[in-house]
Amino acid sequence: MPLVDAVHPSTGNAREWDRARSQSGMSLMEVLISIGVISLAMVGVFAGLSTTVKVSGLNSRQVSVNNVLASVSESLQAMPYQRCRDAAAMTADYAAWTGGFHPTGFDVRITAVEYGNPNWSGASEPAFIASCPTGNAPKKLVVQVSPAGDAATLARGEVVVRDPTARPS
Repeated sequence: MPLVDAVHPSTGNAREWDRARSQSGMSLMEVLISIGVISLAMVGVFAGLSTTVKVSGLNSRQVSVNNVLASVSESLQAMPYQRCRDAAAMTADYAAWTGGFHPTGFDVRITAVEYGNPNWSGASEPAFIASCPTGNAPKKLVVQVSPAGDAATLARGEVVVRDPTARPS
């Protein structure tokens, strides 16, 4: 039986058959390069997802802290008015007045207390001063709220507390 060269079915040419057969699949190098490109793309996608989850958690914590600050501010305004109390005493008063029942998992501190300036005319004098004046001046409390053990996530606010029995003169 004589040896017959393989011929291309449509053209009958043996060289075209060899060329068609050599490009019919992918080589090992092409497969490895494809896997490498896909792997790099997947690393980028997973890094983006990881960052999204982390930022979402931080945002959620900040929203919680802001909500607690709003709640604490309302509680401070509802507390009985006490004249001439410093920040530490006001923090203790808040804890006692709420029965220690401020939101769990959060540190609540009053960091500063200022008093309404009785000499304030709106010109060069500040509206609030550090020393306690005579009379029932309004108090400005600077409140700070942070999750317990996380000083990086915090919210600060100012609350003005007035004596409900005080009458303008």
